[in-house]
Amino acid sequence: MKSIVHDGDLNIINNIDPNLGWITSVKYNFPDMHDHGSSLLWAPLFAIASLFNKLIGLSPIVLQGSSNPVHYDMVVIFIMNVFFGLIGLKIIRHIVTRVFSITPPLWSIFLVVFTTGFFNFLMYQFSSADITLFFYATLVTYYMSFINEEWSRLDFLLLGCLFAFGSVIKLTFPLLIPIYFFFYFTNIKFSFFDFIKRNLFFIFGLVVIYFLNETNNMLKFGFVNLDQGYSYSYNLNNLFSPIPHFRPFFGPAGLFIVSPISLFATLALFFLFFLLINRKFKMEKDIYFFLVVGISFIAKHCLNLTAIFDGYAGFGSRQYMIDTIVIYMLIVVIYKNRFDYKKFYKFSIAVFILCMVWTCVENLWWLSVTTLPKASFNAYYIQDYLVLLNQLSKMLVNLFLLLKNLPFHYVKNINYMFLLIIPVWVWTKFKSFLFHREVEKVKLTFQYTGTIIVLFYTYVTFSNLYFNPRNVAIMKKQNYFSKKVVGNGKEIFLYDEYTSSIVYAMEIAKLNKNREWFDYQKSVLGKLLERTKKQIVFDPIDFKSQLDFGKLKTLEVDFHNDDFNEVLDYNSPVTFKVWK
Repeated sequence: MKSIVHDGDLNIINNIDPNLGWITSVKYNFPDMHDHGSSLLWAPLFAIASLFNKLIGLSPIVLQGSSNPVHYDMVVIFIMNVFFGLIGLKIIRHIVTRVFSITPPLWSIFLVVFTTGFFNFLMYQFSSADITLFFYATLVTYYMSFINEEWSRLDFLLLGCLFAFGSVIKLTFPLLIPIYFFFYFTNIKFSFFDFIKRNLFFIFGLVVIYFLNETNNMLKFGFVNLDQGYSYSYNLNNLFSPIPHFRPFFGPAGLFIVSPISLFATLALFFLFFLLINRKFKMEKDIYFFLVVGISFIAKHCLNLTAIFDGYAGFGSRQYMIDTIVIYMLIVVIYKNRFDYKKFYKFSIAVFILCMVWTCVENLWWLSVTTLPKASFNAYYIQDYLVLLNQLSKMLVNLFLLLKNLPFHYVKNINYMFLLIIPVWVWTKFKSFLFHREVEKVKLTFQYTGTIIVLFYTYVTFSNLYFNPRNVAIMKKQNYFSKKVVGNGKEIFLYDEYTSSIVYAMEIAKLNKNREWFDYQKSVLGKLLERTKKQIVFDPIDFKSQLDFGKLKTLEVDFHNDDFNEVLDYNSPVTFKVWK
């Protein structure tokens, strides 16, 4: 975001801590594998804030219990995150109203926010792209619900552009493609030739945005990088490897433990699929839509089973924020049939309330340990259930004190929640802009949105093409890269993240006394390090020789001592510096 506004490019190498940016690509860009779409959506407000900062100066805010000032860039991200979250919640209510032909009660939104990690990523971990992705997914789905016979080829081209831009925000966005086909086949009478003609324009729209995205990737990585390194993280062969899990789901940091309602939704989807296959239930449009949207939810479950490592230390699984609509539709399906299945409805409401209480307590517990050093609270959080339950029992005794001393929501002189006035006010104005009863007005809004996204992303790409090499040339003259390792490959670009995750997995294997899983992860680490060595192009800090001697540079894991050989030895004690 800073780089887009201040430098005119997408190279963040000069906007991050030098200790983090010690590896560059052959283009001398920081080879960050994360997508930049959310930063583009935050950039307009940041540009306005930057202008105000130049004109009048914006003083940093100091959070309670912290000496670190929060600058206006983080305030911008907070405001945009809350704004996008509120709008996204409003949009899914309108989507469900259109598909289910009922107006869901307001408490259904309340349940969704507090039975998932939504509140955590809305208010606490607001710098991630997941709430922004949730908003964008609901917006595109809302537009797709208006697909009809009157749509022109240009409309399908713009829809293709909008859909592809979702991948610029998060690579997994294409998993929502079944929703497009659902609305196409339910709203348009099928004709083979019309289907081909319309979808050729839809595909062309996809190609336009993917071309712009890969142009930016070429500038960043030096090569086409469609999967952005995820092909190494997820491998079908891992389905047949000795994975001890389902830790991504049932581990202490797992999705179903943090957000048990997600397990309820998963079981409901499988049950409905079973009824559909066996023709034991009359499926209506709303049930079909629930199942279609649920496909991406189930697809992520399958994807997690192929992971080399478990993706520890997140609040549940943040990549599921986009699937909040699945939870919401489950609640609405049960609400709609409340008179036909009274006992099941009452039972479900009781389950939802219990899930909400549990997730809120988990939320509070998570906030209580995030003040620790990163490696310590990660290790602490993912150890075992006993640690989790012990801490929760302590929390329940001191619940009032914990609520009183939440480390984030208050600042010394200004209540941070006061800033919510801004996104809430805009939220009320947004209603008249987007939600119309007249289809033509919604279509016009869709066309404006698609055109603005395409033009803005095109401008950013050309700006990146122009300023990126020029800014690199200036930094070269300043000897900025004199102590940077230059690499060329996905393994070296993700070295820090991969090695840390694998070492965590090895330590967890020791805790669980799972020798098979430990040996598997050790072999994965060995292959990773060998590939990393081969991808070193320029090495002014003797990085390769450190790897040869068994030292892992800037590993994000804290150990009791500096002997990494203890980590590689299954019989040595667990080396986490765990908070007691």
